[in-house]
Amino acid sequence: MDHKTVKDGKVITMDELITENERLANEVKQLTEKVAELSEQPKNLEEQLSTRQLCFGGGHLTAHEANHLLNNLPLEISFIDKNDIVKYFNERSESPEEMMFVRTKDMLGADVADSHPSKSHGKVMPLVRDLKAGKRDIESMWFKKKNQYIHVSFKAIFNENGEYLGIMEYVQDIQPFFELPSEMKVGLRELDESN
Repeated sequence: MDHKTVKDGKVITMDELITENERLANEVKQLTEKVAELSEQPKNLEEQLSTRQLCFGGGHLTAHEANHLLNNLPLEISFIDKNDIVKYFNERSESPEEMMFVRTKDMLGADVADSHPSKSHGKVMPLVRDLKAGKRDIESMWFKKKNQYIHVSFKAIFNENGEYLGIMEYVQDIQPFFELPSEMKVGLRELDESN
């Protein structure tokens, strides 16, 4: 006796139904194996970091290269995500005391308010709100700290669809620019004017 059933308005035989069920079961098995493979911890994380390419707008870098590039920039960078959580800072120095703004690993995952001194909350938190809301794109300031002139900028980061991603803070000692020989400053100005 040939058993028949209706699927999607079509009459199919029991053999066709069994074949379709076997195909679907095989597809589920393959997807399950792929999920398991993707969720496995990498066997050699260091090797993957140094070989897997990350695509950026202007090229490709490995995570290892990107980390060293960011750590060798002549400024300190930190990133606060859209939920005001400290997600990243570059490590220009092994010693937090050598940094212009002290940042430690225990700050990662903390709320931005908890990563700034309480005396600065009256300035920092309204700035965060304004950057998030798009009232400001960037805010910069500078101040003197011992023998350094510290320049700080807070920049709102939005994706290509205008969705707010977070805030990048970058900090640089601008004292060396004041110490450039006057001939160098004039030479740079002349170069700029000749273009």
